Amino acid sequence: MAAICAERVARYLAEEKLRGKISRDLHDEMGSTLTSINIMSKVAIEGLGSDEDVKNYLQKIKDNSGRMLESIGDMVWVINPANDNFEKLMLRMKEFTAEMLEPLKISYHFHEQGMLHTVQLNTEQRKEVYMIFKEVVTNAVKYSGSPELVITLAEENGMLSMEVVDKGSGFDPAAVLHGNGLKNMRTRAARIGAEIDIASARAKGTRVLFRLATSPDQGMKS
Repeated sequence: MAAICAERVARYLAEEKLRGKISRDLHDEMGSTLTSINIMSKVAIEGLGSDEDVKNYLQKIKDNSGRMLESIGDMVWVINPANDNFEKLMLRMKEFTAEMLEPLKISYHFHEQGMLHTVQLNTEQRKEVYMIFKEVVTNAVKYSGSPELVITLAEENGMLSMEVVDKGSGFDPAAVLHGNGLKNMRTRAARIGAEIDIASARAKGTRVLFRLATSPDQGMKS
């Protein structure tokens, strides 16, 4: 009984710590974004510069406010207990992919393998898995020029894997080793003890493979 209580207390403290971090992240992002929106709004209202300058300021206001709303939506979704199961996470991944790719006429295919319905992630894991997925898909849309994305989610022996493959222009990983996008993905993976491998070559597309042990036994083996 004591061990069970201790485990519950530890889980509660971990959840509270994560919620505090999410709250701080939202506060920081909202503060900086709202400040920039406020400054650009004042400039646009005062009519400083040409009409083209004003249009550019208004476009930046639109872009920044859109990003902030998206971030808030993601964080609210992550901390909602109703979204604790992995099937809800897969559904959100599919919705995001459709929103990103369908307007651009990019085809995509989701493959699901193994006992994915048994996968259990804590709040932090769910957050980082989803944010990594968003980063991968967004990078593919922005930079690859690929007409197609193939996404595979699989579970095998307590190991969750997520693979995203495009058929785009590719890049030299060594040349962008310190790029913010790749760095962010690796940092997020490291936070939850996951592995991420990025393989790409010019004119040969890109493959991103993410692996996370979701059971203690598998984690000890890896």
